[in-house]
Amino acid sequence: MQQPSSVVRFLETDSKGNQPEEEPNDPLIPENLLVAPTALLGVVAIATQAGAYSNFFASLAQMKENMAADPTDYWPAVNFWIFFAASHAILQPIIWISEVLHASPGPLVGDLVPVSFIVGNAVAIAAITFSKEVRLHCQADLRVCQHERIIVRK
Repeated sequence: MQQPSSVVRFLETDSKGNQPEEEPNDPLIPENLLVAPTALLGVVAIATQAGAYSNFFASLAQMKENMAADPTDYWPAVNFWIFFAASHAILQPIIWISEVLHASPGPLVGDLVPVSFIVGNAVAIAAITFSKEVRLHCQADLRVCQHERIIVRK
């Protein structure tokens, strides 16, 4: 096993100048033990979705056939689809908050934003800013949402 570089050892030094304890030469899990099971799990995960992959590539082939008259339109269409698929997770919260905005009741400020939306945001921002308990709860919810890739609507 390779010894860490002097830079790494320096960065691991605590404020009192103590170095971390040396690691034993016998690691708990031998090196590269998990490589084969992880690779197998990846192959199984892809294989279970083989039908979806087949449908996706069949759709791409059909789209290319339909554009035989002008093939220059094929790659821009594929790139747009990839952009949409990749940005969907980013756009989902924006779309959700815009739905909340347009569904908020009350008179409009500047013929644009309902008063209840502004007040609700001010209350939420103040609660997160001034209440440690609310802030910690929001951070925990956000971690769960990021882990599960969902938006929690309560």
